[in-house]
Amino acid sequence: MSVVSLQMEMSVEHMQKIFGAGDSYVKKIEKDLQVTVVDRNGKVIITGEESHANQACRIISQLTEISRRGNEIE
Repeated sequence: MSVVSLQMEMSVEHMQKIFGAGDSYVKKIEKDLQVTVVDRNGKVIITGEESHANQACRIISQLTEISRRGNEIE
């Protein structure tokens, strides 16, 4: 098992929606997938075991697409 760090570009608007109030949504992703998700200057950095980090990246990408369509994330 190797640990990786993946980076994704994201606008602040979508980042706020995806992370949720008090980062509640991203904390659930971190807990469920045992990864760390950090936002830095328009980039989201996901660190963890490779398969878990890839899965978190896919989830965040899907949530970003939902946000781009104008839908609320709950």
